[in-house]
Amino acid sequence: ETLNVYSDVKINDDVKDGTYTLAIAIVDAAGNPSVRFGQVGNYDDKIYPLGEIEIGNFEQLKPFYEEVEYSKISSYKFNGNSSYEITFDYTPTTTLAEFQFADNNGYEVRLQGKKKDKIIACNFQDVSEEKAIKTVSIVTGNDTPYTLSIAGSGIYENKISVEKVIIEKNSGYIENFENGYDLLSTNSPWYTVDEDACYIEEDKAISGSASIAIIGEQPHGSTDGLVLDNTLVSIKPNACYTISFKTKGNNIGGNGAYYYVKIGNEDTSKNIAEWYQRPDEPLTTMSYTFNTLDLDDQTITFGVVNSGGYIVDDINLVKNFAGSIVRGADVGFTNNTIPVIEEKLASGYIEGFEGCILNDSTFTYGFNRWGHLTTAENEVISGNVSFSSELEPASYASNTTNNWFEFMYSNVKYIKLEPNTKYVVKFKYKLMEKIYQNVDPTLPGYAYIFVRSPKKGDAGSTNFAGSVETERVYDYIYTFTTGDATDYYIGFGIYGVGKLIIDDISVTKK
Repeated sequence: ETLNVYSDVKINDDVKDGTYTLAIAIVDAAGNPSVRFGQVGNYDDKIYPLGEIEIGNFEQLKPFYEEVEYSKISSYKFNGNSSYEITFDYTPTTTLAEFQFADNNGYEVRLQGKKKDKIIACNFQDVSEEKAIKTVSIVTGNDTPYTLSIAGSGIYENKISVEKVIIEKNSGYIENFENGYDLLSTNSPWYTVDEDACYIEEDKAISGSASIAIIGEQPHGSTDGLVLDNTLVSIKPNACYTISFKTKGNNIGGNGAYYYVKIGNEDTSKNIAEWYQRPDEPLTTMSYTFNTLDLDDQTITFGVVNSGGYIVDDINLVKNFAGSIVRGADVGFTNNTIPVIEEKLASGYIEGFEGCILNDSTFTYGFNRWGHLTTAENEVISGNVSFSSELEPASYASNTTNNWFEFMYSNVKYIKLEPNTKYVVKFKYKLMEKIYQNVDPTLPGYAYIFVRSPKKGDAGSTNFAGSVETERVYDYIYTFTTGDATDYYIGFGIYGVGKLIIDDISVTKK
């Protein structure tokens, strides 16, 4: 959850003019930094730089927000067809003892129009009984003027105390995709180059009568869906913007799926937002502040990595005041990752899955998170853990016209296959249940191994375990040569229904 913090800091007169680093820390009662953050910074001292600011004889920036006491909030009128960020201090008095699972009541932040329009910024539950802050983003319609209310329902009714409210109006370009919006028109600021990846969604619209659905169906690849036409909405280079939008998950994502917004052109780009939501999660409004690149032809794109889909609406793009955002370094997420184990990068490393952490193995889940580790004594080939192709029966039932089930992929974190290079894959396998085709169980199936590039296609494949004895361990060697691509990965699958166990895998240059 993103929270806006508004704070006045007095600069003492004895501070010399110049460039200073603005940093942040969470301190204890004595004022000493005490909490480590999940971001790059001074890890040992627990102080984290945000960027640089200039101290000197500069003109005072105009206030870009208003502060209103909640007791007077009914007199504040919100404009129509505008975007706002609302931050408020509150104290909930609902207790943990009163909380009930499956109770959908809670606290509601909403704007009420003059006639009938009611816009819900968010619903939330809080039984902490502690003072807190919350930031919500909201886009108004035509039913002006709007007034703000923050109240509880059910066991939460009359159990929230709100103090000051800070209102920041984002005066920028807003798109709500109404009135027969055409994604293929040259007059539309947002468009798509792929009708299968992005289309107008009316039945599941999350705001108004129409929203945008974005779909990705490229395992190990990315799909650009919704694109901003920079000839209609210009993006300035080396400038600071904020983009906010409503979103909701629409399709379940496959292994490693996530959604993104990026800035850039065909040659150079960077992600400014990454997230994932399941379809059963509630509607969310997201807001991201970012610096543009040093490019004249850059644009903004919504897309999907791997398979999955989501819906977006009420996209608001705001160019921020010059000087209101410090020059922060784009440092990424270095601390919040599992460290790379150098040993696993070595050619010929034998993967036995003994760490029992699949995401940190050299081979991991397959398509749609198929495949899993097994510790069953009769299934394990060596050590205490092996990898099983066994899928849930529902996976077969929902794929009645499909015989192909890719249950394991190489982890590109460790196995980086070079272009135009010969490799040897060695592994042990054991067939626990004979493989029969899913479409026609009277026909035999088989297991297979393949090498694939999302951009260039397959570099080779071969079948095995079609007619071998069950519960007997076999050794297998597969040799292949990559093509002219840098994104090849190795996959294992079964053509049909069955149970195959794999262990002790090595990949070596030949």
